[in-house]
Amino acid sequence: MSNFVTADVNYEKYAKLASSAESLIYSDACSSLTVFGTFGEQLAKEIMHLDKIVDWELNQKERIEKLARSNNDYPAAILGALNILRLNRNKATHDDQFVATPAMALKVDKLAFQIWQWFLEVYSQDELKDYQIPEDNRKIIQNQAEEIKRLTEQIEKMQAEAQKIKVVITPEEQERRHKVNVNYAKKHHLSEAETRQLIDEQLRDAGWEADSVNLNNQTKKTLPEKGRNLAIAEWVLPNGQRADYALFRGLEFYGIIEAKRWDEDIAGQMAQPKEYASEVQYSNVYTLVNEDMGNYQVPFIYTANGRPYLKQYQEKSGIWFWDARNPKESSYALESFHSPDDLKLKLTATKKEESNKELFDDQDFPNFISKRDYQVEAVKAIEAAVAKGQKRILLSMATGTGKTRTAIALMYRLLLHKRARRILYLVDRRSLGEQTAGVIKNNKIGANTIAEIYGLKELNDQMPEATTKIQIATVQGMIKRLFFTEDEKDKPTVGQYDFIIVDEAHRGYAEDKDLSDDEYKFYNQDDYVSQYRRVVDYFDAAALGMTATPALQTTEIFGQPVYTYSYQQAVIDGYLVDHDAPTIIKTKLSQEGIHFKKNASVSVYNEAEQTIATEKLPDDMDFDVGDFNKQVINESFNKVVCEQLAKQYLDPNDSSQGKTLIFAANDAHADMIVHLLKKAFKDQGNPVDDDAIEKITGSLRHPDYEIRRFKNEQYPNIAVTVDLLTTGVDVPEITNLVFLRRVKSRILYEQMLGRATRLCPEINKSIFHIYDAVGIYEAMNKVTNMKPVVKDPGHNVHYFMKHKKDFFEVQDNTTPYQTDMAGAVERKIKRMNDENKKKFEQLTQISSVDEWARSLSKLSKDKFMKEWPKLETLDKMQLVNGAKKILSDEEDEFVGTSRNYGNSENSENYLERFSNYIKNNLDAIPELQKMKNNPSQLTLAELKKLKLTLDEEGFKISHLQEAWKEEYHVQTTADIISFIRNVTNNTELVDHDVRIHNAMQKVRGMTEWNPKQEKWLTNIENELLSNDLLGPDAKTIFDGMSYFKTNGGYRRMKKIFDENIDQIIVTLNENLYV
Repeated sequence: MSNFVTADVNYEKYAKLASSAESLIYSDACSSLTVFGTFGEQLAKEIMHLDKIVDWELNQKERIEKLARSNNDYPAAILGALNILRLNRNKATHDDQFVATPAMALKVDKLAFQIWQWFLEVYSQDELKDYQIPEDNRKIIQNQAEEIKRLTEQIEKMQAEAQKIKVVITPEEQERRHKVNVNYAKKHHLSEAETRQLIDEQLRDAGWEADSVNLNNQTKKTLPEKGRNLAIAEWVLPNGQRADYALFRGLEFYGIIEAKRWDEDIAGQMAQPKEYASEVQYSNVYTLVNEDMGNYQVPFIYTANGRPYLKQYQEKSGIWFWDARNPKESSYALESFHSPDDLKLKLTATKKEESNKELFDDQDFPNFISKRDYQVEAVKAIEAAVAKGQKRILLSMATGTGKTRTAIALMYRLLLHKRARRILYLVDRRSLGEQTAGVIKNNKIGANTIAEIYGLKELNDQMPEATTKIQIATVQGMIKRLFFTEDEKDKPTVGQYDFIIVDEAHRGYAEDKDLSDDEYKFYNQDDYVSQYRRVVDYFDAAALGMTATPALQTTEIFGQPVYTYSYQQAVIDGYLVDHDAPTIIKTKLSQEGIHFKKNASVSVYNEAEQTIATEKLPDDMDFDVGDFNKQVINESFNKVVCEQLAKQYLDPNDSSQGKTLIFAANDAHADMIVHLLKKAFKDQGNPVDDDAIEKITGSLRHPDYEIRRFKNEQYPNIAVTVDLLTTGVDVPEITNLVFLRRVKSRILYEQMLGRATRLCPEINKSIFHIYDAVGIYEAMNKVTNMKPVVKDPGHNVHYFMKHKKDFFEVQDNTTPYQTDMAGAVERKIKRMNDENKKKFEQLTQISSVDEWARSLSKLSKDKFMKEWPKLETLDKMQLVNGAKKILSDEEDEFVGTSRNYGNSENSENYLERFSNYIKNNLDAIPELQKMKNNPSQLTLAELKKLKLTLDEEGFKISHLQEAWKEEYHVQTTADIISFIRNVTNNTELVDHDVRIHNAMQKVRGMTEWNPKQEKWLTNIENELLSNDLLGPDAKTIFDGMSYFKTNGGYRRMKKIFDENIDQIIVTLNENLYV
């Protein structure tokens, strides 16, 4: 009588398969082990189906690991037993030296019975029976092999049919199963020998020879050998104690492992193996690693209990590791053991404390980032986080500000100082990987590129060579290599990389659902997120996430950014271009919506099947513009929009206008847009080359090739995409963005805007344009961080030259006109090519036209007027290849205008909201309280913090000035300090330069100043004009502000002004806020 019986017809075939294995125990033990392995595999598939766990066509090892990581609390003994069945089947099937015996098969029979009894207890109503030792029945039926094959095929067919049936598990049934699992786990534990089997397997997976029975120092006198990587069990120490395992790479003594029971905590069990590591002595049997490790003679210490790593139970699972060479760092959990080569690589790294100091002392940064201070500061911030031992680091930099170059500079420095030995650069698209490889190959240190110095493996290279220091891979490719590989030899080891950079780290998280690249072969977003995170967690490495748009999920993995460089700051600094106010394309349908009545017959497009059917609507249905092209498709709406784009805004035949990116709702919609646009240009009498307008989506055969064409060639000039060009792709010539679909994700929206923010001097790009037909700008404007910095592009330089008398000679207050003219100068300079810039610098005898332009808005009126000859020279300069606009003679009708202060407010409401915000937050915001009662003690850092807080609430100084002008018909240049004190202290609004000039006059009246002192008073005034305030005391100001600090700081100022220096600041602060 077989031990495997059931009354449940659904599980009969599993019982018959196990019974067949049991019948072979005495006659063919090897076949018995093979069939028991098949039984375990098929039963694991059934468990996953019954508990609604996606299988993903996993192998049995991955299946067991996934069961262990689930929230169902499957008993450790059952998972261990399934693993032992798997291991014995592998030996019986693949190991020619393996000799199976009936005794082995009987042990596996008992484990299989244990699994079967648990399975029936959880998933059936069967009455459980006791185990009976099978009889030695050697009269096996002749067709036993055919019967086993038939049963296996029937089970697989049954499972395939079952997958089509939706599994429903009631909460009560789920709770019952969970209780059974927990109670079963309490009663059944893996034996020490079974646990050792699992640890042996983990060691073999990592590249060690491990066999606790046969490679045993205590019982077999096993010793290390040259050319072998041995994990020798029960290593006898000089004091007679035994280490559970000793790791030898050849003759070198690398590590000690403490083995614990499966259900025992291992996180806090480092004391014992550390003691063993200190007991090791010199010997002629092995060699010790020549490292200064205090009392320790062996560098690498582990504790393990055979359980696969599970983050929520990390103290009881995984492999805990401690490096004796870095004693100040705590132990931590790993998913697997290091390979012998991993540990050799670790030994080539400089001790962390030493390399951290070297990095801090090295202020020589690569030339390709040294000219951009923010990139240097970003690298410093990341290195500081690394020095603190941070394992997860986040960098937030606006799209187009050079995250990749910053990362390359970081990689160079980490490798140079041996703080990292091999770096993995992860991307989520092949196109991004190819782009990154190009940047690494092009940026040089001296005469050599980074790729030449350190070796680079690209996307098509599966594994790095010993000399490779940088490898680029896609997240999808790495997921497959780590968790879905057929051959363990292709799987990267846990220590293969010791630093990871994740580009576009916001991708793959739940907030961004618009992914459809062919590489994303996952059943649902949650599964993808889980695997994406496992890639980062798998390696024994610090990980840097880089993004322009951190999401909540991003910060949960990488923490808060250690450095942030925003879009607004980059625009202000001249490293990105701003966008103008969006052009809202309004149609009758977009204003009124699309409406269907109940019982109306409508055509319904099935996107998955690409079919159209006619259906009657059960209810009235209404769609507004946000639903267009996603829930309702109207070709006429798209046709009208395309006609307007072709008529007024776009011209693919004029390359000086830059390129255009159009965001469509789906692949079919993209095809529609391409067709309608080509027709619209033809109808306008401006036919375009067939390649000028093209769809670039993941459905194309070679999308990466099309992206390269869009970036590097004249055509396509207009690209219509769905998701492939929303992130990471660098095409500086994009000057127009067209939105024909709505997205709900702020992150995705900002990534879309980021496609057009890059500088492009070749086409004199000074601004980019947004054309919005679906209301996305208004919907996102409340939440986006990428609002325009300059609200009104204003007039050109020539306009101000013609109005010199009106604006600069008659007016008392010229600051607003000066600011606007400086903006016009900036815009013209951005459109100048290098030849024009050099010519202007020669004519005007200035060293840098960009620096000159930035200084104009900060000059006093007198100094600004002295620059007029240079402005006249700039005005007369003709730009090469200037952008052209087509003028229309069509009659138009003025309707009205209004300023957009956010929230669709007018000036009165905006100023009232500002006043209420200040009054209501006096106690909540310390800086406001200080500004009201003791403004002289406010620091520059506190003022910047306050400005940022107000900016987040929508209160920008330019908006306040414009609202004041609109409401009171008085132009003002008052700064934020004056506006706040107008509310808190009821003081008059004073123009920024007037407030500072009056205070400086008091300083100048203190005494007779010599020419050198007068010069430095002027420098102080200029810094005030740029920063609104200086600070509470002289030492803080002159030792803290970069301008003064680089010119000798407080010590030099004291030499120049003697004892007057402190009184100067006191006098200034007393009069700045009068």
